[in-house]
Amino acid sequence: MPAPAAAAAATTRSTCTVETVQGAHVFDIFGYSLHKGMGADKFLQSATFSVGGHDWAIRLYPDTPRARPAAAAGGRGAREYVFVYLVLMSDGAAARASCDLGLVNRATGLATTVHATAEPRVFKYGEQSMFYPEVAFMGCVELEASPYLADDRLTIRCTVTVIRKPRVSASAAGGLGGFGRRTSLGAMASCWPQLRRMRTMSLSFAEGRFSRGR
Repeated sequence: MPAPAAAAAATTRSTCTVETVQGAHVFDIFGYSLHKGMGADKFLQSATFSVGGHDWAIRLYPDTPRARPAAAAGGRGAREYVFVYLVLMSDGAAARASCDLGLVNRATGLATTVHATAEPRVFKYGEQSMFYPEVAFMGCVELEASPYLADDRLTIRCTVTVIRKPRVSASAAGGLGGFGRRTSLGAMASCWPQLRRMRTMSLSFAEGRFSRGR
């Protein structure tokens, strides 16, 4: 008598999904040249905008802030670089996000990326990580010679993608082979009587055809 087949191990399954929320903000600065030389710690800041349940702003330092020494500008003089940041403005918040900071060529209407996160990073209010990027945005001479400063107007575009907390949910038990991947042993057992009857009917039909053919 053959040994009974071993019962299959129970299989459970769960799924992890993540949701992202994306938004963009455009900051127009007219009369850009009038803001030069305003001071190392002076900045221009956009209105706040909301993405993913957090408040953000674009901040422009026409002169390098004191918190950013010349080393952050590649060792050059402080006044040779412009600094532009995406800033997390929600008090006490932390957000995992990526961003793309660029300048708009108004002649074409197209934005060119200047800095973008290689991967999502954590922005934490009250810490240095609330700012991005960590290096100078663009050289002053390069900016002033570019088409992005036509008519003494600078247009900055920032796209923010916030990654929300992952969600884990339980799903149906894993599949089995045989009668479809999702067929359980109980469902297979319930089919056995019908299968036996179908086999008996098939044999009887075959025997009848054989008898008539002789």
